[in-house]
Amino acid sequence: MTSLFSAPPQTETPDLTPLRRQNSATRIRPAGNDDVPFLWQLFGDDEISYRWIFRGRTPTLETVRTNLNRPNIIPYIAEDVTTGEPFGYLVAYDINYSNGHTHLGVVIDARHAGSGVGVNAAVLFADYLFAVLPLRKLYLRSIEYSFAQYRALLDRGYAEIEGVLREHEYFGGRYWDVFLLVVDRGNFFRLREKVGQR
Repeated sequence: MTSLFSAPPQTETPDLTPLRRQNSATRIRPAGNDDVPFLWQLFGDDEISYRWIFRGRTPTLETVRTNLNRPNIIPYIAEDVTTGEPFGYLVAYDINYSNGHTHLGVVIDARHAGSGVGVNAAVLFADYLFAVLPLRKLYLRSIEYSFAQYRALLDRGYAEIEGVLREHEYFGGRYWDVFLLVVDRGNFFRLREKVGQR
C-alpha cells in the first residue's frame, strides 16, 4: 500500500539552462519600482515614444509605475552584462494560460538600436517564458512604420508573420497597417538546437 505522503517517484531533472536569463552580452531581470525612472526616460525618448504604446505622449512617472504593477504581466529589464546599464524593457502581457499564448512588448533605447542586443534580449526572454509557462505562442505587434525593428527576428527564423491588420491604427495623419508576428514554441526550440544555443 502506498501512503498519501510518500515521496514522488524519482524523475529526470529538467534543463534549467533558460533560467540563467543571461548570455555573454545581455542579462534580463525582473523589473521593479527602482526601474521607473529609467522606463520613464525610455518611454519618453523622441526616437521611441511614437513606436511604443503611448504613441508620442510622454507618460507620467505614476503612469509608468502603475503599468509596471498591472496584474497579468511579466515585466523585465534588459541590461548590459559588463556595465549593468539597462537598455531595454520586455514585457509579457495578456497572458492566456488556457490557450497557451501571450503578447510581448519589446523596446530598446535608441543608442542600442540596430546593434543586435534587442534580438538577444528578446530571445533570452522567449526562452525564459517557454521554460516557466505552458505557452505555445508569443505574439508581437508591430505598426508598419516601426516594422524594421523586428526584421532580425524574422531573418533569423525566430518569428514569422501570422497576420496583417490593414490600415488599423491612426498616427501622424494617416492609418497604418499592423503586423502580427508569432514566435512558435516548437519552431523556437528547433532553431535553438540547430544553432547550438541550448
